[in-house]
Parts: sequence; C-alpha cells; structure tokens
Amino acid sequence: MNQRRDLPRQDPMGFARAGIGPMARLEVVDLVAGGAPGAPTGRALVLRGKPDEARPYLDRLLQMDEGQVDVTHHVMPSMAYVEIARTEGNLTLARQHAERAFSLAVKSGSPYLRVYAQASRGLSHIIAGHLTSAIDDLSDALNFARTRKAGLENEARILADLADAHRRNGDAEIALATANEAIAVATARHTRVPECFARIVRARLLFDSKSDDQEAEARSELHRAEALMLQTGASIYLASIHEVDGDGSPDSASRSSKAC
Repeated sequence: MNQRRDLPRQDPMGFARAGIGPMARLEVVDLVAGGAPGAPTGRALVLRGKPDEARPYLDRLLQMDEGQVDVTHHVMPSMAYVEIARTEGNLTLARQHAERAFSLAVKSGSPYLRVYAQASRGLSHIIAGHLTSAIDDLSDALNFARTRKAGLENEARILADLADAHRRNGDAEIALATANEAIAVATARHTRVPECFARIVRARLLFDSKSDDQEAEARSELHRAEALMLQTGASIYLASIHEVDGDGSPDSASRSSKAC
C-alpha cells in the first residue's frame, strides 16, 4: 500500500508508465512551465546562448511543487543554471545550483541523475578554479556512468569537461588524450554539441603547444568547432571560440553571429 501511494510522487505525470525517458520528459514539462509547442525549451535557450530568455522557464520549473513533476525536473533546471553561471563567471550561482542538483540526485537514488548532477558539480568546480575537485567529480561521474550503464549519452560531454579541467591544471598530455577520446565518443554517437566543445578544448591545447604544425591543426579544429556550433545553434560556445581564436576577425564574427 505504501509503495502504491508513493507512485504519484515518483512519476506524477505517468512518464515511466508511458516509457518516456528522462531527457524527453523535459520537453513535456517545459510546456507545463509555460512553453509553447514547437518553441525553444529552457534548456535549448541556454544552449543557444540566451540565458535571459531561459530564466523564466527554469524558474517556473524550480518553483513547481514536487507533486506536479518528478525529481528530474527539479534537478535539470539547476544544471542549466550551472551552464549559465559558466558563461557569466558567476561562482556563487554555480555552487548554489550544483550542490542543489547533486543533493536532490543522491536523495532520489537515480543513477541517471547522479551522473548528470555530479558532472554538473564538476563543472562548477572548474568555474571556481578548484581543479582537483573538478577532476575528481568528473572522473567519478564518468566511472559511475560506465559501471552502471546510466547517463552514457552524457559521456562525451563529461570527457570534454574533464579534458578542460586537466588543461587548466597544466596536464596537457592527459588533457589532449581525454579531448581525443571525447571527440571519438561524440562522433560515434553523433552528439554534435559535446563534440563542438571537445574540439574547442583540443584546439586550445594545440595552440598552446607553440608548434607551427600544431597551430595549423588547431585552426582546422577550431573551424570544425565553429561549423558544429552553427549546425547545432550552440551559441553558448561562441565566446569560447573567439577566446581561443583570439584574432577577432570580422569574417569569424560574421559567421558566428548566424548562430545567435
């Protein structure tokens, strides 16, 4: 009897019974939060580099009663806020939402949410410059995902963030190997957004090598990243591409603006 009474709280909108996976559920709940069919969701707006437009959706989801939506939709908006915090360099926002997401994920007992939330906490550590903690969290999230076969669609993104953490920590060889692995995983799974970021990280590493041959390869890598950004609309990475490129060329800015 107790188990039956718990079901509405665990799956109040009947997603599990309908066989709808966690990521697809977010599209439905975005509509409940005030979105229109066919309109960009809160997560999509963050990806497109439009945090101000995303905030109303995310805030409405965060304010929903637990009886209205399952725990996935209390965790994912906080993870989106960590992405916003990365673009803004907002350490407080990143820490607040990363800890909230991880606490809810652990409490839920969901391996899927644990993978995503711990990776998000790893990103928050990168934002704060706590690189050892970032590497620990991202490595743990990656190992947990592979061991439990949960959240593996996020594997390429975790690897890309892990490569970035190693790069920032001065471990260029490990960072390059990890970035290469991220690109291989993303390419195999046709996940172009994490591939975009992984190629940005790899380009930065190649530029840092100060080798003429590798600089040419770095520019080629950066062009691939820019093409992926335009294909996916992932303008959240526009500033990172410009930062790595460093030339501020009008052609590059013009091409990139098409994704905005």
